[in-house]
Amino acid sequence: MSRQKLRVVNTELDNLVSNLRGEVGEIITTWVLMRGLMSQARELSTDDPAKDMANESLTFVWVLVNKLEDELVARLSELGEGKIGRLNFYFAAVKLNQFEEDAAKYTRLVSQHKLRDKRNRDISHKELPERSADHRHFAIPYRSMLKVTAAALRLMKRIDRFFLGPAAP
Repeated sequence: MSRQKLRVVNTELDNLVSNLRGEVGEIITTWVLMRGLMSQARELSTDDPAKDMANESLTFVWVLVNKLEDELVARLSELGEGKIGRLNFYFAAVKLNQFEEDAAKYTRLVSQHKLRDKRNRDISHKELPERSADHRHFAIPYRSMLKVTAAALRLMKRIDRFFLGPAAP
């Protein structure tokens, strides 16, 4: 038996699903915190960019928003990886012998919205450009993060309905 097949067989299903559920919960928590801080930043903002740049409270809030965006992108991207033994939808689909197409669709969504590219360029697993002039900021639109977050939540709910049965809701 190959090493990956052994990993699938030896991993406790309860452990995998509960940790996956916890990861999706962390994503939702991060998104809620980010939305609250974005709302706070809009309240602190004025029509004068110079005044906004001088406002330390507003700058602090935007720094936190950017950190939470990066965490959200990284977590969503990790759920879309296709590796056995890692906390992702692919591993859960293989272990459950169910939801393979849903996991593949989620991975395509992560790629389509370039979350993995953002993670690899700016957040973790950083790919270093050969020259400093080649560094580029990579922005992910809020709408993209929202779509992938919603897809992760929907897939987790489907896994829960299958794994827990009628008690899932």
